Amino acid sequence: MAKLPPLLPARAGRINFSYPSKGLSKPIALSPLNFSPTLSRPTNLHLSNSHDPSFRRHLPLILVWVISSAYLIFKADEGWIPHDEGLLAQTAERVMEGELPHRDFDDPYTGGLAMLHALAFRLLGVDLYSMRLVLCAFAVSTIPVIYSIAVRAVTPVIAGLVTLSAVVWSVPNYFAPLPSWYNLFFAIHGMWFLLRFIETNRLRWLAMAGVAGGVSILFKIVGVYYVAGVCLYLLYREQELTRSAIAVDASGRPRGGALKRLLYPTFLSLAVGIFVGAVAILIRQRLTPMDGIHFLVPSLVLAIVVWVNEYKLRGGSGKERWKQIFSTYGLFVAGVALPLLAFIVPYAISGSLYELYRGVLILPQKRLQAAAYSLPPLSTLVAIFPLAMVLLVRAKS
Repeated sequence: MAKLPPLLPARAGRINFSYPSKGLSKPIALSPLNFSPTLSRPTNLHLSNSHDPSFRRHLPLILVWVISSAYLIFKADEGWIPHDEGLLAQTAERVMEGELPHRDFDDPYTGGLAMLHALAFRLLGVDLYSMRLVLCAFAVSTIPVIYSIAVRAVTPVIAGLVTLSAVVWSVPNYFAPLPSWYNLFFAIHGMWFLLRFIETNRLRWLAMAGVAGGVSILFKIVGVYYVAGVCLYLLYREQELTRSAIAVDASGRPRGGALKRLLYPTFLSLAVGIFVGAVAILIRQRLTPMDGIHFLVPSLVLAIVVWVNEYKLRGGSGKERWKQIFSTYGLFVAGVALPLLAFIVPYAISGSLYELYRGVLILPQKRLQAAAYSLPPLSTLVAIFPLAMVLLVRAKS
């Protein structure tokens, strides 16, 4: 299945975090490329040229939105994929008849997609095109979000081109209303909510990012990858806030006992270690060199960044750090849990929680072992070198 290509790297602007602590009078600024913290005057994140209200600035978005929407609608009724769309239609019909996924029939996904498609059949008619119209509506609603993310890093014209590329190389290439597309849509919306949280420091945006993750899981369990990514980012964000807020005594040593200073770094190290271990366990049955490079190495690199960052902090101030991480994690996890709890209510009422657990967490493991497509050979990695050189030159400029 085609996926959205990565957006262009950040070109301008610095990310400023404000820290709610008496020990910090100025926020830190975090470069989008080199992540080197410095002190900056603004009190909240501001990314250059992202809030200009002029019509000229929004014209690329309007043009891109119209062109992309027309292209999606044109492709929506083209061809069909029997083994995917037939399965999705059958699950939707069974939900329409009052059955519950996993309790009354085997659903290869979490169950939220079958319920959405059942609603589409009810409102638009029992037709494969009804499911595609829903997919098309979600895709169209995601277009301005992609543009909004891209325009924070590049000019409006470049952001428009990035958005067009994202649309062309995504849904039209495989217009089956599979849950993976919805995982992608909610990850993009969640990223935008997270950016708004960074910009405004308002926790409601973080809660909405959590809700996006929870709804994504309802479509397919792989939505947990987005949740894990946000959790890892929140750990890194807390480190960067602590870097400027850390309190030192006259001798230049961090305040607090050695034990207190070690508790949080130990917790962080274990959390990141569990993250890497979970990825390794997930691919252990098919751990080829290419699988390791594609899945394990990026996770390990992210973990090393967090570990090295923590080592440089030398523990920091334990109380403030626990307060910061629990306030952000608590709200984000609550947002994730909200749609999940609503989804399991009918299963709890009907006494079928085990069937839900088995269908969502146990059976997909068998499908992962039996239905897998090998990655390309190692030699194909040469294609990344031109992009790597561009990013390296950009980072040094």
